[in-house]
Amino acid sequence: MNFLQFYTNIIFKYDLINKFNYTKNVNIPKLKKIILNINTTPTNITHCLIPTMLSLELILLKKSKLTNSKFSNLNLKIKKGNVNGCKIILKKKKMYFFFFKLILDILPKINKRFVIKKNTIFYKNFSFKIETILMFSELEYYYKFFKNISFLNITIITTTLNRYEFFFLFKTFKFF
Repeated sequence: MNFLQFYTNIIFKYDLINKFNYTKNVNIPKLKKIILNINTTPTNITHCLIPTMLSLELILLKKSKLTNSKFSNLNLKIKKGNVNGCKIILKKKKMYFFFFKLILDILPKINKRFVIKKNTIFYKNFSFKIETILMFSELEYYYKFFKNISFLNITIITTTLNRYEFFFLFKTFKFF
């Protein structure tokens, strides 16, 4: 069992029950899934799509899916239905493995290149982007193949109900 998963099942649940007085285990907030997404520009898509897919597959050892544009935009020369990037959705053990790797390896390396965007309407998801994908140790050796890849969007989806639970969840993981 992963250390982070063990930590959430034992210690974190105990802290939440003491702090927020839950009566059922179902109400306890937890991480639901993590979505990793890389978008490419229409001019860059022909020679950058394969390295973006390969980079996500090297980082996570999971097959990535192509994303299509939902709307057409004449100013950006994007047609509806064209491929514009790739994404991976992580759940269960792979999610905890990546979250542990993110906390221990990636976040300490980030100084001022880290941009955080919070979606605080419902306090259920947390989105941010990593501007240089080469921070992952799997990709550092293959710099010449992955140097043109744009930033990586990471969205962490939780089951929190209010902002106090949301901030408590991320503070216990030492994320903020």
